[in-house]
Amino acid sequence: MNKVKVYFLTPTDETGASSRYRVYQFLNYLEEIEYEVYPFLTEKIYKEFKNGNIFKLLIKVPLLILKRISLLFKIKKGSLLFVHRDIIPFGPMIFEKIFKLKKCKIILDLDDAVYCNEIEEIASKKNRILYKFKYGKRFDSAIKNADLIICGNRFIESHSKMFNKNTIIIPTVIDTEKIKVKKTSGIKNKMIIGWIGNPGNTKYIYEILKKIDKKRNVDLCFVLIGAKKFDTSIFKNIEINFFDWDKKTEYELLRKCDVGVMPLKDSEWSKGKCGLKLLQYMAVGIPGVGSDVGVNSDIIVEGKNGWIVKNDDWNEVIDKIIKNRNNLVKMSTFCREFIEKNYSINSYKGLYNKILKEESTK
Repeated sequence: MNKVKVYFLTPTDETGASSRYRVYQFLNYLEEIEYEVYPFLTEKIYKEFKNGNIFKLLIKVPLLILKRISLLFKIKKGSLLFVHRDIIPFGPMIFEKIFKLKKCKIILDLDDAVYCNEIEEIASKKNRILYKFKYGKRFDSAIKNADLIICGNRFIESHSKMFNKNTIIIPTVIDTEKIKVKKTSGIKNKMIIGWIGNPGNTKYIYEILKKIDKKRNVDLCFVLIGAKKFDTSIFKNIEINFFDWDKKTEYELLRKCDVGVMPLKDSEWSKGKCGLKLLQYMAVGIPGVGSDVGVNSDIIVEGKNGWIVKNDDWNEVIDKIIKNRNNLVKMSTFCREFIEKNYSINSYKGLYNKILKEESTK
């Protein structure tokens, strides 16, 4: 019996969190499946894009597109493609249509509400025009075109089903075999609060810092991983430390925290998020604190592995955590067990393999 062959097409290499968690971390767990992976952006180009060097990116776009064109000749008729988001991250979905003409089967994987037209929440002034071509209704044609859509949550699935009934949910998951748990002894005189994300999402954490900046009997220290640096002098009662994101140190830094936060705006874009931050926190054994938006309320079991912030009242929840800080040690065990049972790669690698094998033989 011949092995299944899958071509994975991703927006970035492992540097991008979305591609890393939705594709790359599964590759070591594929069974009797051969594969090739083709990212659109390499680590260097991806970092230029995230840092706002749009001009440099645009210069390199023709070469990047030529590499995608070469795949039209490399990938044989009738092959199975696993497309994470899109083949080219802007403009009309031409390549998806061409591969369908070649009788290729396409699995489309979506872990964000990329079909939203309103991009002001995630776009800066520098990249707003590019984001107009990157997100929006162009994804609806790709959803119609796909043989199967893997959705990161129910919100994405509800949109996808309007155009294609062949959908399945696989949440973003954590490889718990590679992540150690924090050894916690509880909060004493200082509570360390973690946040991890990309520079474009810094505004979310900045807004809650303004809200909770008041004197307490326990000092607050924030560990911001991947945030864009800003003036911290306006915050009189909060210690703020910035760390560059690095896949070698991200979990080491999170293990130093007592809790982790995931603030969100109540929007269509945020409802499409898959709660990766919360999953990362809980995987190292620290509770998550999240806005009452999207999957946050599905992931957080109130008082057991974290807290939901309702009505954007972060002060109330921070004070509640401090008051009940002796419970954090017990919560740590529940956090880890919850992830291992519900959001670990071990829980979904079987389904992932099954989907690839079934789609290749249909």
